[in-house]
Amino acid sequence: MRGYIGVTITGFRSGSVITDFIIGTDNITSSVIQTANARVTNTLAKQSLTVDENSFTAAINKDGFSGVNNVFSGSDMVLACDAPGRLKTFPAKWRVNSKEIKNNNTKYIINTSPPHLIVRNVVERDSGEYECEERDGIVVFLQKGNIEVRRAIVMLTRSRINVPCITENVEVECCVKPDGFPAMWTENDKKLEPVV
Repeated sequence: MRGYIGVTITGFRSGSVITDFIIGTDNITSSVIQTANARVTNTLAKQSLTVDENSFTAAINKDGFSGVNNVFSGSDMVLACDAPGRLKTFPAKWRVNSKEIKNNNTKYIINTSPPHLIVRNVVERDSGEYECEERDGIVVFLQKGNIEVRRAIVMLTRSRINVPCITENVEVECCVKPDGFPAMWTENDKKLEPVV
């Protein structure tokens, strides 16, 4: 196998002799892995060991979803399944807290090109572990990320506060809770930079 790095046995299960092993490689395609798996099966068969050819799986794991930082209730959330190469062309299965998500076009919208999930009008109970899975034969891509939906901020102020200042500086403070909610000062529709 081109790009072969190494193999490590990670454990055994009771009952039949079943092993889990990991092969690290810098090149992964379904056909190359299936060829390598057939060779493993043939080698073990020559030693009178029975191997189920369908028991092999190549897994690609990715943690987190990019571009998802602060999610506030009342907004829509978009999660992109960042599968590599050809895997992007296969339909994705989505789960939240290990429960499969069905496309219902109201709360959940599953798009295929590119694969992404839209969760409409999120609320705090939509927080949890989201998963995206794409499969090409024996190659499985799995992306997981914990998403925390925060309560939206309610601002109890006018949208504009005019403070006349002729020749003197006026100190103005803004307190934002929870942390992470963006606040910006503007003057004549231009962003003001803080003076330290």
